[in-house]
Parts: sequence; structure tokens; C-alpha cells
Amino acid sequence: GSVIGELPGILSYRAPGANEAFSILAIPFIYGSAFLLMTILGCALIRAGKRRWPQMGIFRMIAMCIAFTLGMDVVIEAYMFLPLGLYSIPGGHLLINAGKYYQYSLWEGIFVSFTFTACILLRYYTNDVGETVAERGLSKLAASNGVKSVLRSLGIIGIVHVFFLVFYHLPVAVAIGSNSAAWPQDIQ
Repeated sequence: GSVIGELPGILSYRAPGANEAFSILAIPFIYGSAFLLMTILGCALIRAGKRRWPQMGIFRMIAMCIAFTLGMDVVIEAYMFLPLGLYSIPGGHLLINAGKYYQYSLWEGIFVSFTFTACILLRYYTNDVGETVAERGLSKLAASNGVKSVLRSLGIIGIVHVFFLVFYHLPVAVAIGSNSAAWPQDIQ
């Protein structure tokens, strides 16, 4: 399921077993592979952009990542996953396929692209020993490699959860959840 229904201001119906996005077994595969693949592709895009435009600054890099991830999310969600009927995005504004069970809100894509971009930039910007902001200082820590790996994993998991909260869950709660358009008849 999703934590969206538990956020303050969300008006959608919630009950045990209701409004579950898809099987718990599919979540690690879909989200894990999508975020890993998008992060790898986004870093490759930044490296290619830096080769093409060596003076490219951070704002151009962020804009390039947002445009790329928004385009990918629209294709993947609006035209691949949503028509399968595994889940739906019933409310929102700026809709693609409006009025259908597989309608897609561009707000969703914008907030997903912000989250993807944050993950891409986290992976792209590392220090001289390959540590991200979440891992800084672990190389100097007097601990076994196993302990460092656990701490590294916890740091990455923690910062990615912060990215989701700040760039996706809270904005979706405000822009889509608490100010939703009418749900399509296909879903009702």
C-alpha cells in the first residue's frame, strides 16, 4: 500500500486491504529497479552533458535531470503501468487520459521527477573516496567493513526516505490529495 492515505489532509477512503497499490512482492522489484535504473541513467546523462557542455552549472544539471525523469515517468506510468490496472491515480490536475481508470496527473510526474533528481544528484556528487553526502566520514571510522556497510546502507536509506517525504509525499498530499479533482467513473 501507500503511506499517502495516512498523511494529514488526505480525503481518500482507507481501510485494511483497500486502496493497496499492488502486491507487496512487486514493490521491491518495481520501485527498487526503477529508482536504481533511473539513477544510473541520470548519472550517465549528467556525465554526457558535462562532456558536451563542460561549463554546465548545477541549475542546468537539475533542469536536465527533471526533464529527463519527467519524460521517463510519463512514458512508464501513463502509457505502460497505469493501463495495466495495477494501480490508479484517481485525482489530481493536468491529466493525461482524463476520465479513464488509467488517467495520469502531471503533478505526479513532477513530484516523482523531483525525487528521482534528488537521488541522481546524491549518487553523482561523491567525495574523493566515493562517499555520498549520507556516507561522509565512514572511511575514517574505526570499524569493521561489515559495520561500515550497515551504516552506509542506513545512511542511504535514511536520506532517500527524506527525499521521498520532502519531494514526493508532502507535495502530493497538498497538490493532489487535499485538492483533488473528481474521480473518473471508470474508477468509481
